[in-house]
Formats: sequence, structure tokens, C-alpha cells
Amino acid sequence: MSSDKENKEIILDEEVVLLPAIGWIDKLVGIIVAIICGVVFASYIQQLHETTLWFTNIKPVEQEISLRTEAGLYYSYYKGAVEEGKTVGEIIHNLMHDTSTEYPREINILERFNIYQELLLAAVYKTLKRCTYFTNYLGSPIIFYVYSCFVFAGFGVITLFLLAWATHKSWIYGLLAFAWICANLDDSTRTFFTVNLRENFALPFFWLQNFFAVCILQQTSSRSINNLFAFMLSTFFFAIFWQFNQFILLLQSSALFVVSLLIPSRSKMIAILLFAQSIAFVCVVIAQFGQPMALLSVCTSFNIAAIVVLLVTSWRFHSTTNKAINPIVVAFIKAIVTVVLFACINIFLKVTTNSKADTHIWTFVMAKLGIHRKSPVPFETALYLCHGAFKFIDWGFFQRTSASGCLILYAFSLVFIALFLVYSLVRQAYSDEFEEKKLYESISPAMIFLAIQSLLCAMIAIFTLRMKYLWFPQMTIVAMWILSITSRYVVLRSGKILAFAIAVALLFRQYGIYKQQMSLEQEFYDPDTVQLMEWISSTTPPTSSWAGSMQLMAGVKACTGRNLANHPHFEHKWLRDRTQRIYQIYGRKSVIDVHRILQEESVDYIILEDSICLAQSNGCSTNDLIDLSNGEMPDSRNTEFGSVLRVSVEPRFCERIRHPDEETATFFKLVFSNRTFRVYKVV
Repeated sequence: MSSDKENKEIILDEEVVLLPAIGWIDKLVGIIVAIICGVVFASYIQQLHETTLWFTNIKPVEQEISLRTEAGLYYSYYKGAVEEGKTVGEIIHNLMHDTSTEYPREINILERFNIYQELLLAAVYKTLKRCTYFTNYLGSPIIFYVYSCFVFAGFGVITLFLLAWATHKSWIYGLLAFAWICANLDDSTRTFFTVNLRENFALPFFWLQNFFAVCILQQTSSRSINNLFAFMLSTFFFAIFWQFNQFILLLQSSALFVVSLLIPSRSKMIAILLFAQSIAFVCVVIAQFGQPMALLSVCTSFNIAAIVVLLVTSWRFHSTTNKAINPIVVAFIKAIVTVVLFACINIFLKVTTNSKADTHIWTFVMAKLGIHRKSPVPFETALYLCHGAFKFIDWGFFQRTSASGCLILYAFSLVFIALFLVYSLVRQAYSDEFEEKKLYESISPAMIFLAIQSLLCAMIAIFTLRMKYLWFPQMTIVAMWILSITSRYVVLRSGKILAFAIAVALLFRQYGIYKQQMSLEQEFYDPDTVQLMEWISSTTPPTSSWAGSMQLMAGVKACTGRNLANHPHFEHKWLRDRTQRIYQIYGRKSVIDVHRILQEESVDYIILEDSICLAQSNGCSTNDLIDLSNGEMPDSRNTEFGSVLRVSVEPRFCERIRHPDEETATFFKLVFSNRTFRVYKVV
């Protein structure tokens, strides 16, 4: 008997020793798999980009032109920062006193744009270039820049992997997240065709920030202070890298606040999270020199209101002395007070500072909701509404995500979570035996937070197509919940087995698609734009100023470094108004009127594009938008606002100037033309 007892004790001792070792091995394997997934994804994106453009083999000017629209504008600041002979002080001073981007107006680039990532990459490139070991591997500055964007894409997969792991307690779910991202590549990232958009840098840090929020909400770590600091740091990087940060953080704050209403015992923790988020945002405001959109953000106003309400109501509504108060009523009152206080704070700040930095965004929202119907929307709002990235989400998104199984599992997870929350609220309100801790063992507060946040992001993604890249990765995390609970309530480890099987099946299918993609080799080809940029660089004065379509001006800045009168970064009212005036080159204005406008804006050269000038009138062409903003009937006559518009007999300027005569020669001189572009010098 004693022998058997001793053997059992030895076995138990061995298990005590082995379990921590197995845990560490599992973590190590998970970390290795996460890194492999990130590297594979970055390589996949790079190969897609290379297959589409043959990027490493085309001319430098073609590489720069391939960075279309605002991507070229952001790259131009990196290009300036990596130039030889410039000190850090000179680079910062030039950016803070820039007269080239909105010539001749001086602006602070660090305040206006989110370009700290360009400065970071420029610093890394210049540092590595000094090391002889890396010199042969760096490549040109633009190759390093573009490939760094792919590295950020890989980093985003790693952080999403960690978020799935932390939420569902197994790295296998991180592998499934990676598989879903690859299988739904068109719905998860734009990096392979628009490499350096702000979201490509910011979203990896958003997933990382969510990872630390989950760790804090789960209270699984004794290092809560470390997690809180990491949460603040990742929030800072997310917000400093993307101009739409305030709206995303507002959704996150709203989700956290709803969790505090559903689980009152977590109110203090959530108030701390909101405060930490606010501190990070204040640091962003400081880094951007008090940028009005950041300083007066809706996120800041909401956080102030939510923190005040949570602190004021921190006394125990659910204690025995307050049991008569229905917790549903309490939650409703908290929500109403918070919304009212938030609105008052935000309106007060906007009125006292007379800020109009984000008015175009709210006009866009109202137009999307069908509220703005009395007259044509403002020019800048119409540009957003007509842009493909801001249209309603396409039906193909739901078909593709359903085909991979993600949307179906996501819907099931949301239904079960919603039913659970209704049940828990009823138990809180009417049961004397309600035990919050025991009830929320089934669905953690972190899972509830992610589900609510994903739903809020789904709302804006449905209205604005580009936001699907924010929604879909969250969809993958929530979709896994229905698998993970099977391990608890059906068969032990069945959820992990299912997750692994789905991941393997998706990756196997995607490998076949990958081989097809790699076989479709293409090459960048835009000879007319190349000819234009080379002509500008070789023929025109470096100090000359240029005007034209916003997307083309970004290319002019990236390729030639010339001064711009307008550009595609549209988050400033003064620039929006100036762009509307400059776009009269595509309106029905006289030669004299256009010349006067261009002289007032200090423009030396204008570039006219036949693709714009001769575009079919469809309600969204540049010509139509300018006509509507001028109160004139567009060419198609197809508009619901015909009763408030006048018919202009003035010929369109871009077409009028095509046929030179004595009047046009007095004010404009044709200095360059090809099949696509015409360049006129303003006399």
C-alpha cells in the first residue's frame, strides 16, 4: 500500500514539474507560429505587388508614379527626409515651416498630416545605410520604403494572431485568423495595391491595443500596470499614424462603456482604460502641435463624459441597500446622461473655438443617411460620396466571407452572445441568486467588448467600403468564439480541432489561388505620366507652382518636388475651399475668370487631363461635381435638384482652351502635351 502511495506521489510530482514546462513549450510554439504567419503574409503581399507591377525592375520615376493619389504625397516627405546631407534638425524645421505643399502658404506638415511613420522609416534607412553590413541589402530608398510597408502588414497579422490567442486561450485560433485573412485577402488589406495608406501603418497597432485591452479585461495577468502602459503606447501609435483615429477610438470607447453597463463590477477598470486611452490621445495632440481635429475630437469628448458618469455612479447600485433599483433602468439612465453630456461637451468645444475642421465628415455622414436632401451636397462631400472607397459595402463582401465560413460563424456567435446578454440582464434585474462572476465565466467581458466593438465597426463598414478592412479582422476574432465554446460544452478540445481543420483547409485552397496569382505576371505601364513627370523635372523651374487634379498633384510632388497649390489630403477647410476654386479649370468659367483665380492662388502651371475634361456626365464626374457646386445644371441634366440649378451657356474652360485664339493666348500658353495631358503656363 505504501508503495502504491509513493508511486502516486511521484506521478503527481512529475505532473507538477511537467505542466509548467508544457505550458512554456506551447507558448514558444505559438510565438514561432505567429512570427512565421507574419513573415509569410508579408512575403505574400510583396509577391502580389511585384507580380502586378514588376516593381523592382521598372524605372525610379515609374516606381514613384505607382504610388497613386495621397500615397505619393506621403512618400514625398520620406523622400525628402532620406536625402543626403540633411540633419534631423533641418528635416524637422523644413516640415514645420513647409511652403511647398500649399504654396505659398506656410503650414506645419507634422500638425496637418500623419507622417511620423515616414520620418521613422527615413531614420531607420539612414541608420542602416551607415552600417556597411546592411549597405548591400538595403536597396534604393523607395524599395526600402515600400518593403517596410509590407513588413507592417506582416506585423498586423502577428498582432491579430496574438489577439485571437489571448481571447480564445490557444494559438491555434491565431492560426485560423491568419488563414481567414489570407482567404479573404481583398477584404482584409489594401497593402498590396496601395502600400502606404495610413491604415496600413495604424491597424497593426489597433490589434495590439485590443490585445492589451483583452488582457486587462480578463485580469489574467498580475502585470496589469505593464499591460496598461502597453495599451497606452499602442493607442498612441495607432492614433498618430491615422487621421481617422478619433472615430475608431470613439467606437472602442462606446463598446467599453456598454460593457460597463452590462457588467457594473468592471466599471472602475473600464474608466481606467478610457482614461489611459485619453492620455495617449493627449500625447498625440501634443505630437501634432494641437491639431484642431485631434484637439476637439469626438473621442475626447465622449471619454470625458463616460469617465465622469462612471466615477459619479461608482457607488453600488447593485448592493443590498439599492436592490430596489432595477439595474436595467440604471444602465439606461447612465447611457442617456453620458450621451447628453458628450454632446454638450463637444458642441461647447466646437462653438467656443469656432472649429470647422471636421464639418465635411459630418456632412458626409448626413448625406449617407439621406438627411441632406434639400440641395446638392457641398463639393468636398460630393467628392467623398463619389469615391469608390466611400461607397456602400459591396454584396460580394458577404459572399466571399460566407464562402470562407467566417461570416456564418460570426453571425452564430453574435446571436448566442446577444441571447446570453439578454439572459444576464434579466437575471440581474429579477433574480436574487444572480452571481455575476459565475455567469460571465461562459462569455468573458473581453469577448463581449470585442463583439460590441465589431458590431459598431460593421455599421460604418456597411456605409463606407474602406472600413471593411477595420471590420473583417474583428469578424474573425468574434467568429472563433462559437468554436472555442464547443471545447467547454461539447467535446474537450473539439474547438481547437475544428479551428485547426478549417485553417488547414483554407490555407490549402489559398495556395492554389496563390499559384494562379503568381502566374499572372504584369508590368507597370503609364508612358504618358512618365513623359509628363520627366518633362517637368527637366524643363520647369524647381520653384514653380502647379495646380491640377488632386491625385495628379500628389504624383507631381513625389516625382518632381515642385510646389503645389492643391493636393489630395482633404482634412482642412481652407484647402477644401481652395481646391474647389482651382477645380474651376474643369468648370464652365470664362478664360478671364479662371486666369484671375489661378493668379490669386499663385499658380504658375496647370495640368489638364482629357480623362477628366472629356469624361461622361454621370453625376459623379469631376465636371458634374463642379457644375453642381457652382449651382449649374450638369451635362447629363439628370439630377433631382434641377429646379434650383441654372443652365450655363459658357463653354467648359478645359475644352475652350483646347482651341487657342487671341484671348486664350493672352492668359495661357501651351507648353507641353501628349495623349493624356496638356500643360499650360499661366501668363
